[in-house]
Amino acid sequence: MKQTNMFFARVAGLMTSAVSSKVNANEIFVEQLPMPAKTFVLKNFPHKTIAYAEMNIDSMGVAYTINLNDGTEIDFNVFGDWKSVNCHLEAVPQTLVSEPMAQKVKNLFGDVEIVNLTKTDDGYEAILSNAISMRFVA
Repeated sequence: MKQTNMFFARVAGLMTSAVSSKVNANEIFVEQLPMPAKTFVLKNFPHKTIAYAEMNIDSMGVAYTINLNDGTEIDFNVFGDWKSVNCHLEAVPQTLVSEPMAQKVKNLFGDVEIVNLTKTDDGYEAILSNAISMRFVA
């Protein structure tokens, strides 16, 4: 009887803590994303859905971050233009990788893929599936 009461007390505690936990104040509805961001996802990730979206405001302005249902993270600027795509262990979509970038990676590393791509002021920074980082100047 004592163990049963202890069990129910723990369950009640878990339920209370789950209800009282704070929701991220930056979380937004997908509908609140800029149209270019939503179009970007539809075009480049047609078989994936947006699982989470947030809007961040800081001294640099407004930015958006989304997570797709497979864990891919994408950052956008205030206008909905992509800034970075992190697919973790999968290759970023070929639609985002220029032919010269793809050819350079293939020539140097064979079947290694770009798993993270970030726009920089002068081009792109890529992280490869072998953890090597490369810069491409536009």
